[in-house]
Amino acid sequence: MGNRIFDREQYARTARAVAAEGVVMLRNEGAVLPLGEKEKIALFGRGQFHYYKSGTGSGGMVNTSYVTGIREALENSSFVLNQKLKAVYEEWLKDNPFDAGAGWAGEPWFQKEMPLTEEVVAEAGKESDTAVIVLARTAGEDQDNKAQEGSFLLTKDEEEMLRLVCGAFVRTVVLLNVGNIIDMKWVKRYEPSAVLYVWQGGQEGGAGTVDVLTGRINPSGKLADTIAFRLEDYPSHSNFGNLEEDIYAEDIYVGYRYFETGAREKVRYPFGFGLSYTTFEMGCGDFALEGEKVRLKVRVRNTGSCPGKEVAQVYVSAPQGKLGKPGKVLAAFAKTRELAPGEEEEISFAGYRILVVEDNELNAEIAQCLLEERDFQVDCVHDGAQAVERVRSTPPGTYDVILMDIMMPVMDGLEATRAIRAMEREDCRAIPIIAMTANAFVEDEKAALEAGMDAHVPKPLDMELLKKTVRQCRAGKEAK
Repeated sequence: MGNRIFDREQYARTARAVAAEGVVMLRNEGAVLPLGEKEKIALFGRGQFHYYKSGTGSGGMVNTSYVTGIREALENSSFVLNQKLKAVYEEWLKDNPFDAGAGWAGEPWFQKEMPLTEEVVAEAGKESDTAVIVLARTAGEDQDNKAQEGSFLLTKDEEEMLRLVCGAFVRTVVLLNVGNIIDMKWVKRYEPSAVLYVWQGGQEGGAGTVDVLTGRINPSGKLADTIAFRLEDYPSHSNFGNLEEDIYAEDIYVGYRYFETGAREKVRYPFGFGLSYTTFEMGCGDFALEGEKVRLKVRVRNTGSCPGKEVAQVYVSAPQGKLGKPGKVLAAFAKTRELAPGEEEEISFAGYRILVVEDNELNAEIAQCLLEERDFQVDCVHDGAQAVERVRSTPPGTYDVILMDIMMPVMDGLEATRAIRAMEREDCRAIPIIAMTANAFVEDEKAALEAGMDAHVPKPLDMELLKKTVRQCRAGKEAK
């Protein structure tokens, strides 16, 4: 086990970074975030005592050795938490314990919130500079959101908590520990200083959230949904939950496509939105149409005062034709590395053509489907000898990347890689070859690199990891 690539500590660090980078900051008035060193914090909301790492059902039954919640992470930071306020909550929780529900996937969508009084809030304000409010919802299997309080809508106690706290504190931060978007009308009503979707971030989610609050990690998450002003603004709302039939009133204008085509005035926060502690400038570089491929380069520059990452999003507006098209459709996106103030990165977007070399036909079919769903062009062969012949018989530059299985009949992936690298063609020496194998040992990765491969990804394929690896390999080759 000592030689395995999997490392629990590294896994925890990665999980923490992913949770932090996935935070979507919707509001940061007066640059209240990041919080200052040793800032005095009053923590409101019973969600501070039960962090939702995930939803219910099978997904919620994942065993973890620990879960770091938001309160625990704050207590392990330099911030000074209001202990008198904590004691008030702990006393109330004695008579209002966590409701786990009745059996598998039977957990309530929300937990009863502690009613606040003006006196409790005013007392907390005497000792604390900033109020942090945690609103929490579960998610999960065998249930769904409902247009009612405690689900998509806030409860009366949650609304009153926001009214009292935002009225008493100048600096207020709302953290949404949820698995999906919720109604956001309360933002305009109470005007908290900052609002962040911190989601359900797994066992390191609380630590990742606090990394964002401290500024150790700059938030770079973007909304994967459109947040409309009203639930009724979504075209699917009137037909949702029909037990007899599915009615797609939105036709091809699903999700953000509907709002971008003819209902922008109904949007509170658009698809792809997310703030940062810094600012970025973005512009198009080279653009080329090569047959069926489009190649585009985007320059991203940090114009602010602190390091951060940004997501470049490429949208396509197609001719309307006879049947009509959405106003714009997301075609590609990529996140930069962390850029220092003044630093710039050029991101290359291309419709890559990939050769998949996999002897197991089912695995090859799955890989092809996953790749094609993400707009890669894919060809498949089933052993190393076929891969060598395919590369030899196609024009230089046909393939942008080769995904190579290791253990195959006739010729294995290591031998095939050596044969491709030995060809008297410049593209064969430069093309990224990525090993994909179920073996996760250090010696396997070393053998792959020694054979001339550029990187190593495990099976089953993690598409986000694969996309990141492909981009890194392509960028490295182009830099040379």
